[in-house]
Amino acid sequence: MKPLVIASWLWRSRLLRYLVVAVSVIAVLSGVGYYLTHYYDPVRVVYKRLKAPNEYRFEEIHPYFYETDPAALIAIETEQDAARVRAAAVDVIWGGEGLPLGKLPETVEEDIADERFAGLPNLARIDRLRIRMDNGVHSSAYHFHPAKANGRLVLYHHGYAGSFHDARHVIARLVGEGYAVIALNFLGYGENWGGGQFYLRRLGWYHMTVHRLLDLADRPMMYFIEPVVVTLNHAERRYDYEAVDMVGFSAGGWTSMLAAAVDPRIRRSYPVAGGYPIYLRSGYERNQSAPPQYYGPLLQAMNYLEAFVLGASGEGRRQLQVFNRFDRCCFRNTLARLYEPAVSAAVERLGAGSFEVLIDETHADHKISDFALDAIMRDLAGP
Repeated sequence: MKPLVIASWLWRSRLLRYLVVAVSVIAVLSGVGYYLTHYYDPVRVVYKRLKAPNEYRFEEIHPYFYETDPAALIAIETEQDAARVRAAAVDVIWGGEGLPLGKLPETVEEDIADERFAGLPNLARIDRLRIRMDNGVHSSAYHFHPAKANGRLVLYHHGYAGSFHDARHVIARLVGEGYAVIALNFLGYGENWGGGQFYLRRLGWYHMTVHRLLDLADRPMMYFIEPVVVTLNHAERRYDYEAVDMVGFSAGGWTSMLAAAVDPRIRRSYPVAGGYPIYLRSGYERNQSAPPQYYGPLLQAMNYLEAFVLGASGEGRRQLQVFNRFDRCCFRNTLARLYEPAVSAAVERLGAGSFEVLIDETHADHKISDFALDAIMRDLAGP
């Protein structure tokens, strides 16, 4: 081989090696960058703030939201007012029948196996509750029994796009510290729904879907709230828990807000990314339009601010709302600070209970973070 040919080949070979090394370095840096901006919370927070389309996404509160006085929307001054608003909400949800306090799960399967919860610390057994409602709609819940129990029960309610299996870290923490847990899913998720043929007054038989429930069914909100009440009935009937508290995430947080408002047996409630009052959703949060949360008859009977008051008031009762300031999905920013004083004052007027808002700034995702879970656990352990 001629010297010039050899030199040319060596040059190209060296260049090829440099290119391979450069591409490898770029790929590694890109991978590291992707990981840091999507999975490492401190960097992800900075990344999301830099990407925000405007200052009102995370940083500032739009002047529009100051135009509404939240205190003026709370029609609860006395215990009689509270009873009236609660009764009106119950009437919308269940009609004249009231809370279904005598209803129990259709079946209880004791000591079931679910490998997704294998190895859960301090777990003695899991029971499955099957709850049947009108028109064949059903809901399933898991009852986690701790081996070393502290005598208390926490209801956990999951939201959209998943099931309580995705909240293993929450359930594990609670069970690990001695709490019994009953975990429920949102309507249409997990093993929930089963609705088929509905007979609709003046309309006839109709193959119902979850998406048409609010438009066509009588008392549609019952299907969202009744499983919580029935699990409480079961816990009261079969066990001697000292107290029942509730943690809800996303749409499950919304469910916990409503359940605590209409059923005072829920002592402390912890909705995480559960929902703002309607006026704080106007215009600037267009993606926050889950249809059940806008059900007009219920909102006219009990608006969300009043639901917060009812869920937080009463001897030994409390509501701590947690919002992710940099949430990629829902109810971000610090808007809850606008109504916190008004709700807290209304609870104080009723003589007992407390209401508080916690803003989680430790991450930029739609989740119950370790920070939020630590705060909930401390609050549960408090007086």
